[in-house]
Amino acid sequence: MWLVLGSILAEFARRVTDYADFDAGRYERLAISVAETHSIVPRIHGVNINYVSMLYPLLIAPFFTGAALWKDLQNAQVASAYIMASACVPTFLLTRRLTSEWWAPYVVGALSVCMPWIVIAMSLMTEVASYPASIWAVYAIVVATAQPSKRHDLLALVAIVLAFLARGELITLVFVFPVALAAFELGRSSGVGLRGRATGAARSLVFGHPVLAVAYALLVGTALTLEAAGRLASTIGIYSVYSSAGHIVWGALPRALAEHVATFSLGVGVVPCVIAFAWTGAAVVRPAANRDVHAFACVCAVMFVVIFVQATNFDLVVNGYIHDRFILYFVPMVLLGAVLGVTGSRPLRWSLVWPVCLIVAGFAFGEIPPVTWSQFPWLDLDTPISTVYRVLAAHLGGLTPARVLLIAIVVGGTGAVAGLRLTRLRAAHRALLVLAWCAIAMVFTTEWTFVRAFDVTDRNNRSLTATLHGTVDWIDAALGSDARVTAIQYPVSSDWFVDQKAWVDYEYFNKSIVRGARLPGADPFDYNGFWFPKLSLNYDAATGNVAEAPTPWVATSTGESRFRLQGTTKVVAQNVELVDVGSPWRLEWLTDGMYDDGWTRPGVPVSVRLYAERGQSTARMRSVTFILRAPDQIARRRVTIGAQGHSTSAAVTPSSTTMAAQVCVPAHGYAEIRLVVAGASAIPGDLATLASSLLPRRGGVYVASIGEADEIGAACSTTQDAA
Repeated sequence: MWLVLGSILAEFARRVTDYADFDAGRYERLAISVAETHSIVPRIHGVNINYVSMLYPLLIAPFFTGAALWKDLQNAQVASAYIMASACVPTFLLTRRLTSEWWAPYVVGALSVCMPWIVIAMSLMTEVASYPASIWAVYAIVVATAQPSKRHDLLALVAIVLAFLARGELITLVFVFPVALAAFELGRSSGVGLRGRATGAARSLVFGHPVLAVAYALLVGTALTLEAAGRLASTIGIYSVYSSAGHIVWGALPRALAEHVATFSLGVGVVPCVIAFAWTGAAVVRPAANRDVHAFACVCAVMFVVIFVQATNFDLVVNGYIHDRFILYFVPMVLLGAVLGVTGSRPLRWSLVWPVCLIVAGFAFGEIPPVTWSQFPWLDLDTPISTVYRVLAAHLGGLTPARVLLIAIVVGGTGAVAGLRLTRLRAAHRALLVLAWCAIAMVFTTEWTFVRAFDVTDRNNRSLTATLHGTVDWIDAALGSDARVTAIQYPVSSDWFVDQKAWVDYEYFNKSIVRGARLPGADPFDYNGFWFPKLSLNYDAATGNVAEAPTPWVATSTGESRFRLQGTTKVVAQNVELVDVGSPWRLEWLTDGMYDDGWTRPGVPVSVRLYAERGQSTARMRSVTFILRAPDQIARRRVTIGAQGHSTSAAVTPSSTTMAAQVCVPAHGYAEIRLVVAGASAIPGDLATLASSLLPRRGGVYVASIGEADEIGAACSTTQDAA
């Protein structure tokens, strides 16, 4: 089953040539680091980063040893299909352990892969490994809870550690295990009264799980030590920041929780979710005779609270909308819970009320923001299930009719399930009917997510299957994938989204980019995010010497207006130039007085320092050319360029205006050119960030290019020239 499902999924993954989520670049770079250094220490751009979810990069690292990165990426995506499809194996084993129906493990196992979230397998995302790892952990916890032994406890702890290393979010399993175990022992305690039952449960916990007791004592001690050192949050990951009571959004949590549960239920046909939740609550309150079934119910109950509350609160604090990929781990438990709910000897009656009310409230009052389902055409891997809202709204005439239909499915479907008990159908047949409905719903929703992924452009305005080899990987093509290039990010267009896409493309598709560099201080241009460390360039403004020289090649924007490194340009493509800067690095010129993206500030003169070339022994004449543009609404704007006692003026228009200056550059210092702009007006927003690009500001002219002639002029005297 694993090989068949994996092979089908691999055929889709093989067609994908683009990344569907920016985070994919992070895992690609971590895998490349493992492949090249043979170390599991998380490194990006040669810098150790604070990251623990290394299981997935480790699994795909063997596929990043080739010379062609585009081929490595394709192989890694095919491997990811098999990795994520392997979730059917622990699901099969868990189902076989809990049910007596021979067919149930096959159906539940297959449906654990045939789900809308399986589309994530086509992108390099941690869920590829964390999804099967989480099910293995649940399986191990259930076995250790129902059949206490040192071996089972140890295996469960190992499975939890692997799940945590697959994705930091699954640190929650550390809390699930002891709480579920306590609920299980309390439910089966033979003590008299609440105090007696609690005492008996505590005794069973301590003496029945000695390995677990020692492990958690060590864990608590380690956590306290890390907290005292101020390193607990960084060790656990970003999710720990929002786990404390001070960061729980209590007021908005109930409504958002209902919305999360309702949206999640769409992925499994809604009604099976109601059955599973109802059965879980009833099985915890009234323990079944079967220890495995009772243990599974306790684990489900605790995981429901922990996973849904954590994901909901995280979205409230950070994202503002549902990231349903955070809760896909609950899919196998819902499928198995639905089977147990309709095959159990105890009929579900009043226990159905609370999940019905919860899911109805989610559909009725959930915000379901347009950004998740209607604002953008592409599939958002953070919330694949939102595609269902899009399809229903398109066919029913809006979101409100879709809400009504979904509420009717919840109420009518639950009533139909309750009515099955009144028929003469065997329990196995009832389960087959529920799973058949579940299968139909999951097949359709999965198809919708794949259709949306392949039939429309992605977030890069390209098809997921577009031919990108030979276009965005031109840096590797020019130098070879084993070359060493530093990317210095800067706008390559007047659109922030285009700039971001370009630099993310170069980072993702060119193995030769091994470093990122930036000016010291608050350099704003960082399109890859904080996961990609940037080397700060420390330069001497008097001499032009740069302390760092990480690579012999630099990729930088042709429109860079802040500084330029000395070197020879080999290739210019897509407004980026590839420069052989050698070693040590040295500034060719440095500007001051402009906005970061090349516009001059109102009333502020611009200075351009032109530095001596490497090996220059005498003063030499140098020629610099400026390409300037006035704002679109200004017909002419006067600009004066002065240097060493000489000046020239010109009327700059919205079309490109070229101005030039010659200066005598001393052998060991610099010559300065000054630009003075007369007047200021409204100009486009600052391209430093997306937010600033939308804000109005005032400026003079746009410095589109600063270029120096390749040839060095004749010898000169700076004293005579100044005089």
